[in-house]
Amino acid sequence: MEGKVVLYPIMGVSHIIPMVQLAKLFLNHGISVEIAVINPPVMPTSTTNFISKVSSTNPEIKFNLLPPLPPPTKPPTTPFSTMLNTIQSNNTQLQSYLQSMSETTSVSALVIDFFCVDALNVAAALKIPVYTFYTSGANDLAVLLRMPELVPTWNHTKKDVGKNPVVIPGIPLLRASDLPHLVLHFNTEDHELFINVFSENFERWALPLNPANTTYVLAYCIGPLVTAPQEGVAHPCLRWLDSQPKNSVVLLSFGSSGNFPINQLQDIAFGIEKSGQKFIWVVRNPESASPDGKPYDPLAEPDLGALLPEGFLNRTKEQGIVVKHGRHRSKFYSMRPSGDS
Repeated sequence: MEGKVVLYPIMGVSHIIPMVQLAKLFLNHGISVEIAVINPPVMPTSTTNFISKVSSTNPEIKFNLLPPLPPPTKPPTTPFSTMLNTIQSNNTQLQSYLQSMSETTSVSALVIDFFCVDALNVAAALKIPVYTFYTSGANDLAVLLRMPELVPTWNHTKKDVGKNPVVIPGIPLLRASDLPHLVLHFNTEDHELFINVFSENFERWALPLNPANTTYVLAYCIGPLVTAPQEGVAHPCLRWLDSQPKNSVVLLSFGSSGNFPINQLQDIAFGIEKSGQKFIWVVRNPESASPDGKPYDPLAEPDLGALLPEGFLNRTKEQGIVVKHGRHRSKFYSMRPSGDS
């Protein structure tokens, strides 16, 4: 591929990390890359710290911080609408950046975060091939891409949808009540925005996917994209995993924004313990633990003793491990009677 590939994530560090891994993949194939970074009025500290670290350890990965955005005249009402409004408002900055790049080097493709759907218009105006980068599972993608078609056929209340089965070819039956809350919050701004994201992406002709394929769109399977450990340093979690029989461990991890109240965390713990299944479980604090935090700010490190059922850590110490999802990184927690972290 001639020219340079521009990667365009949203501003959260959990979205920039896989874009960096994708950049490394391009570089390994001799393809020049640059990452365009949205510059919101308030940049998460975790994002700036991560970019600084990558820039110092991987100087071949170029970051371009786009011109800052002014505060909105009418702030959106929810974190999700704030994110999408910020991305949409950044189209002018993105277009100017791509145009200035084309004066010195050709831009062979634009790879956008799944939520940067408004950037599709920029790519079309500049006649740049555009691809959407999606990092979750294929089943998840297949379900969400069908939502724009299915949702209008439902009675628009959670109670009416309830436990009705969601039938999607090739996907195990789901209960409608198990869908993301933004799908089920009918007649709200966030619901309309969320459905529109998947409607717009569904209409695209190419969708890179990590790590498996899907039947709904042309997909390029490029994963898994795994962050390598520091040279000579094996994370305790990986050492434990390597000691287990093949295909014997279940991973419970819900991303940097996956969040459960205490009662659901305890239900998960109960199910894990009763199953007897080997496991690795990444636990985050409930949002109620940091009620004054800004959107997308990381939560404080969880207190496992307070969140999980009494005695759970001791009873399951031979069964699995828990990883605390802390303020800036996941922190290993070995389930030993001492309770040390």
